[in-house]
This record gives sequence, C-alpha cells and structure tokens, in this order.
Amino acid sequence: KKSLALQRYQDAFYENTKVNETEMKKYYNTHKDEFNKEEVEASHILIKTVDDNNKEFSKEKKEAAKKKAENVLKEVKDGGDFAELAKKYSQDSSASSGGSLGFFGKGQMVEPFEKAAFSLKVGEVSDLVESQFGYHIIKVTDKKKDETSFEDAKSTIKQSILGEKYSEKVDKLTKSAKIDRNEKIIKKVTF
Repeated sequence: KKSLALQRYQDAFYENTKVNETEMKKYYNTHKDEFNKEEVEASHILIKTVDDNNKEFSKEKKEAAKKKAENVLKEVKDGGDFAELAKKYSQDSSASSGGSLGFFGKGQMVEPFEKAAFSLKVGEVSDLVESQFGYHIIKVTDKKKDETSFEDAKSTIKQSILGEKYSEKVDKLTKSAKIDRNEKIIKKVTF
C-alpha cells in the first residue's frame, strides 16, 4: 500500500508540475558535458615503473625505465612505426595490438594520461607522460564528438528537472513532517 501510494503521489507530481523552456535551456547549458561527449582513439607505449603488484620500482629502476622510455620516444619521433615499436617495447596488454586502446571518453583513463590524450591533435605523438603506472608515449589516431542538440535532449532534460523538483519536494515534506517517537515501542523492537 505504501509503495503504491508513493508511486501515485510521484505520478501526480510529475503530471501536474510544469517545466518551462527557459528552465530546460538553463539545464542544457549548465550540463553541456552530458549532451556533448568527446572521445579520443589512441595508442600508447607504456614503460612501467611498477611491478605486477603495482609496487613502485626503486629509484634506480625507475631512472632506468625513464631512460628506456626516452630512447623509445626518440625512435618514435625519428619516424619509427608506432605500432611496431609498441609491440616491441610496451609493457602492457595493448602491446600485442600495436598499443591500441580504442576509443575512450573523459573519466576513463588516469588523469595525466587523459589530459595529454585530449590535448593532442589526430596523428600527434606526446612527449613522455608519467602516471602511477609508468611512462606513456601516446599517439592520437582519431577524435569524435557526439553532440545532442537541445531539441533532441528536451525530453531527457524535462525528466531530469522533474526528478530534481520531486527530490526537493520530498526533502521539504520530510523536514516539515511532525514525527512522534514512542520510546517504549522503539526499545521493544530494537535488537
């Protein structure tokens, strides 16, 4: 009964609450990332600075890894085939596919890697990018943007705004509700 009553209340709230065009445009403009997704297709060569248990190398081993990464970067910048060099040197599972990571969006990679990948142009190769895993050499192979127009997003926006308004209403009702506590019953029920 309680669930049904709550569902009917919510349905009535959604049906009777108006959302105007101005509210929807404001929501669209302040939530651009939800409607305009950018993705990058990249490959990388990783020279690790951690072991298989993600334990950081000693200072000497880390310096050796950096030196190796610098040498590989030089080979790439001198015109070496990126995919072949990835197969030869990269120390992660993408090595077998020439370092290819496929397409990814924001929030899917570690921050330094993501920042570098999204700042590169298609065909461009990064300098060394250090993350908690090691030194990356990144090559961006493609970029794409999936933009949803305001008109196409209207129904989604309306539902989001209604959801926010409903939550605000429930919070307001909860805060203004008078709650009686019967301590004797509470003590009997507690475990």
